[in-house]
Amino acid sequence: CNGDPIHKARKHIGYLPQFRAFSRAFPVDVTQVVMMGGLGGNPFMRRDAELREKAQELLKLVHADGLEDRTISALSGGQLQRVLLARALMKDPKLLILDEPTCNVDQPTGEHFFELLEELNKKMAIIVVSHDLGAVSKSAKTIGCLNKTLTYHHSKTLSKSDIESAYCCHIDLIAHGHPHRVLDCDHD
Repeated sequence: CNGDPIHKARKHIGYLPQFRAFSRAFPVDVTQVVMMGGLGGNPFMRRDAELREKAQELLKLVHADGLEDRTISALSGGQLQRVLLARALMKDPKLLILDEPTCNVDQPTGEHFFELLEELNKKMAIIVVSHDLGAVSKSAKTIGCLNKTLTYHHSKTLSKSDIESAYCCHIDLIAHGHPHRVLDCDHD
C-alpha cells in the first residue's frame, strides 16, 4: 500500500482466506474470532473492551449481529464468511483481499456478499480471487485473468477471446442455478 515495503504495508491489508474445513470441536465464539483480527503489535497493549466493541460494530456492518455468542462450529457457510470478513476488517484495511469468498455459500448468499463488498469498496480497494466470473463481473470495476501471467482487462467485461486467450483453450460459460449459456463459444 502506498509503495511501503511489505513489512509495513501488511498492517493496511485485510485478508479473507478461502474457506477450509476446520475442527468443529474448536471452542471459540464469533466475537472471539472477529477480535483476533485486531491482534498484532504489542499484545500487552491490547484493550479487550475496545476490541470487543469494534467487533460488535463490524458484525453489525456485515449483517452477522445476533451471532456474537455462537460458536463458529454452529455457523452456516454464509454466516462464517461474514464473520471472517468482519475479522479481516478489524484493522481498518486500505486493501481487502478475498480468496474465493463465496465458494461455500448458496447463490442468494453470494449475491448479498457481493452487495456488501460494493459498499465496502467505497472506503477501500478490494481484490477478489474467484473462478466464478459471472458473480464477480456483476460487482467488479475491472477484471484480471491469471494463468501463469496476469492479463489485466481495464474493464468489467470479458469477451470470449479474452477468456480463451488467458486460459489457452476454447470455452463455454455456463451460469449456475438454472443452467444457461452465458457466452456461446465455437469449437473450431
